[in-house]
Formats: sequence, structure tokens, C-alpha cells
Amino acid sequence: MLKDMSIKEKYKFIVIDDHPLIRDGIVNFIGANENFEFIGEFSDTRSVLNSFFPGRPDVIILDLNLPGIDGEKSCPLLKQKFPKCKIVAFTHYEGRGKELRESGFDGYVVKSERDLLIEALLTVLDGREYFKNNNAIADIIPTALNKIDSYLKIKSLTPREIEVAKYIIQDFSNREIGEKISIAESTVETHRKHIKEKLGAKNKRDLYAVLRNYEM
Repeated sequence: MLKDMSIKEKYKFIVIDDHPLIRDGIVNFIGANENFEFIGEFSDTRSVLNSFFPGRPDVIILDLNLPGIDGEKSCPLLKQKFPKCKIVAFTHYEGRGKELRESGFDGYVVKSERDLLIEALLTVLDGREYFKNNNAIADIIPTALNKIDSYLKIKSLTPREIEVAKYIIQDFSNREIGEKISIAESTVETHRKHIKEKLGAKNKRDLYAVLRNYEM
């Protein structure tokens, strides 16, 4: 959970980027936010690994194109030095969400969308991932495929099953659904069973995932 800033200290952050002007821009932008405290800037990862400075960072903003150890190889090394620290990639490269997630990054923002940095930092500090990149087609494709898959599955439902499914996603019970569409509670249960089978849902969570991925 995010810290209560009225009680606890601010989030400490460091910046690793080999361009001084970019580092200055990040430091000024993030440092102006009341949630964050700047504790260090570095031009390469090795300097961070060999440095000892007061306070341990809560989050690191890391460029990918660095001298010596590049950003992707830096991530696991920095995680080893600062086990509880979150790391957000800040780079010109687009469409890298999947591989950066696999490399251990907690978030990813392209430099052309610098205004998203605060949102990204607060998101990862809250224990969630942040790989939003509207310009990256590689990050858009999985979502589109999921929606197509959901569409095809839902097209296999009968009109009555679709009607029942609309109520299921709203968390109505079998009895409540039966009352709304004037059918027996046992019939609703049969429809629910058929819906789960057709959508390939093993449990309630799977069922909701498919239904909510497609606006009926």
C-alpha cells in the first residue's frame, strides 16, 4: 500500500541516465511532487552498485541505453542490491513492455510520455505493474487478441444465456436472476453451467474475466 505521507517519510528515488539534461529534467519533475524525495543521480549502473549513500531508494528510474552495463542487465543487479526497490524503465524505445517485464522491471514509460512518470511511480510503489504504452503496437496486440477470443466465445451463447450472463457479471444470485427474467432458479443454474462450459471458464473468476473483456 502507498505510504501515508502525513505520517511517514517521502518515497526516495534515484535516477540512472547518461544524459545530464535528462537527469536534471527528471529530478526537477519528480522532485517537485510532494510524495518524492531525490537522493541521487548517476550516469551508469556500476556507479550505483559501488556507491554508499544515506537512505535506500524506494524506486529507481532507469534508462536502457547506458554505458557499461545496459538497462536490462542492470535491473536484476539493482534488485539484488536493493531487494525492496521498484524499478521503472524510462527510455526512447517503444514496444518493449513484454521483455522488460520478463527482465524484472516493475514499470515502463517512454520518454515522449514523461508526464506519465508520476502515475507510473505511484503505481509500482502500490505493488502493481505499470506497462502502459499507447504508442507500442506490441503492447496493444495481446489486449486485442483477448477481446477477439472473448467475442468468439460469447457469440456461441444463446440469447437467453447472454441475458443470464449480463446478470451474472453484475453479481446477481441465481434466485435474483430467475426473478428478473421469470424463470426457475434451477433453470438459471443450468444456464450458468452451460455458459461456463461454452466460455471455457473453470471458476467464477475465469467467467468474469471473459465476460468483462467483452461489452455485451
